[in-house]
Amino acid sequence: MSNKIIEKSEKQIICRSFTIIEEDFTQWKSKISITPEKQAKTQSNAVRVNAKAVLEQLNKFPVAAKTSEECQQFIVELQTQLNGTV
Repeated sequence: MSNKIIEKSEKQIICRSFTIIEEDFTQWKSKISITPEKQAKTQSNAVRVNAKAVLEQLNKFPVAAKTSEECQQFIVELQTQLNGTV
């Protein structure tokens, strides 16, 4: 693998030009393991963050001062935040 490193930090390397040798890439890729367990934990943490934000919004929403249509729209927005879609 040949490359020209411009900037290197703990989490990223910025390169101006980059050539990948397929065999080297395959060998590198085989050493990386992303298990479903790690993916599930990451997704679970994101849902917890979203749920907390949704609860805060729900707590601050003045239901008594809103119309039924505004309440319905608010619930749709909350569902979208939690699920990504309605």
